[in-house]
Amino acid sequence: MAINVLDGSVPGRYTASMSSTIRRRTAARVLVSGASISGLTLAYWLSRYGFDVTVVERAPYLRPGGHALDVRGPALAVAARMGILSTLRDRSTKLTGISVVDSPARSSSAARRAP
Repeated sequence: MAINVLDGSVPGRYTASMSSTIRRRTAARVLVSGASISGLTLAYWLSRYGFDVTVVERAPYLRPGGHALDVRGPALAVAARMGILSTLRDRSTKLTGISVVDSPARSSSAARRAP
């Protein structure tokens, strides 16, 4: 079984990705709306447990980037179970702080990581 990602660029265009490791005699079909981090993670786990999953995304293509994710606590265990923890660590932004600026580019607040 595979997860199919249907993007909005070409009607009926499917891209196969992750395959299931657990098979059922008759797989239930599931439609996941949205190829966000939560939609794709849900699709991964459903596929892993034998469901036939299709992900639909309204955007015309899957973006190569996105928002930074804060992966800590229970998310570390989930990433390890998915087999992607080392990849997440390799691609970490090594963020040390963040600043909020207003339209004239004046810093209105900032937070720095403790040494």
